[in-house]
Amino acid sequence: MEGRRFDSLAKRVAATADRRRVLGGLGALAVGSIALRSATGADAADVGAEDSLNHCKDKCEDRFCAGWEDLTKRRRCERRCKRECRRHHD
Repeated sequence: MEGRRFDSLAKRVAATADRRRVLGGLGALAVGSIALRSATGADAADVGAEDSLNHCKDKCEDRFCAGWEDLTKRRRCERRCKRECRRHHD
């Protein structure tokens, strides 16, 4: 939003509403923006941890499970890698 446009909007709101109502609205806006910012930060941290877990699992599978031609044994090895990486990253 442009500065002049915001200023004119703020003047109109301030002229029509009492101070208590304006301050309450600004307080709610501040609390909402803080909550939104903290929520997006937490999501970003979860994505980073999930990427690290997937990288560990893929590395383990490439190293240990690639040689298994039997599908059952390969899947068992993949589950073991997933379990070990979860344990390592928790």
